[in-house]
Amino acid sequence: MDIGQITGLSLASKFDSVGAFESAAKELGVKATNTEIFTTGRAEIHQCIISDLEDGTVYLGIRPTIGFSDGQGLPELEYDWINNFLAVQVQIDGIVGKVHRGFAQCCEMLWSAGVGASLEKRMSTAREFQVSGYSKGGGAAFIMASLMEWRLGVFPRDISVYAFAAPRAGDIDFQKFFDNTFQNAFRYEYQDDVITHMAPDDVFLEFLDDTYPIYGVIEKFLKTGEWNYKSCGDLTFIDWDENIVIGNEAIALEPKRIERYRELLKSDNRRKLGEDHSVPQRMYPVLEPNKPLPESILDLYR
Repeated sequence: MDIGQITGLSLASKFDSVGAFESAAKELGVKATNTEIFTTGRAEIHQCIISDLEDGTVYLGIRPTIGFSDGQGLPELEYDWINNFLAVQVQIDGIVGKVHRGFAQCCEMLWSAGVGASLEKRMSTAREFQVSGYSKGGGAAFIMASLMEWRLGVFPRDISVYAFAAPRAGDIDFQKFFDNTFQNAFRYEYQDDVITHMAPDDVFLEFLDDTYPIYGVIEKFLKTGEWNYKSCGDLTFIDWDENIVIGNEAIALEPKRIERYRELLKSDNRRKLGEDHSVPQRMYPVLEPNKPLPESILDLYR
């Protein structure tokens, strides 16, 4: 699959019916069959889709955070957003380092809801596994791939991970473990999207301290200085001229990105920090300029 199809499938993980997901996949030029949808958690805030693709890939997509345009009630919104803010780190047996508590809960609950059994059942015929997600789904994808390697014995070389506009999944020990274990893991970030710097690392904590003096009180209470979150996977960054930048060149733009956050927070255009988090409207057209995203998928995010 090309990156446009991979991004589109990740966005389509928001569908709550098998028929709708498989139809959207077909519009993307991907044949998906034997699809299962798993939902769990309080008010069913966690969801993932598992499907067999025509090329022998087993696809697993984790749904992003419930949005205000999703037609859900206030409890679902509250529970899902609270889950995102459960950034205190926890350890999972068999996985090195500490990870985001909310994303860990998401993966553990989905696993127990049938995801683990479904993956195990498909192992004998799978050529490879692809785990992807947008926003919350992207952060959880790194943890889910780690569970697959530890609990099912899936070889890391047979797992690819694609995270779009993803928050960070774990601390520096987890990041080192993950990047040394999984060689086919990729994260995509767009311009001034601030979510990709959450939960904060030491550099972003310094920025928050400088920008919001009250953050020092929060930091002391939560001991955020001890978290030391780090981003996993190889970075592809879409810069302010919509150039696609990869590798060390993308990483080298980190100081400029922090400075951009600082400037935007002082300007009348601070909403851009949130608007740039939209993969359907911002990132996808750059990654796939020749094929518009199907309307059925776009409608999920309007």
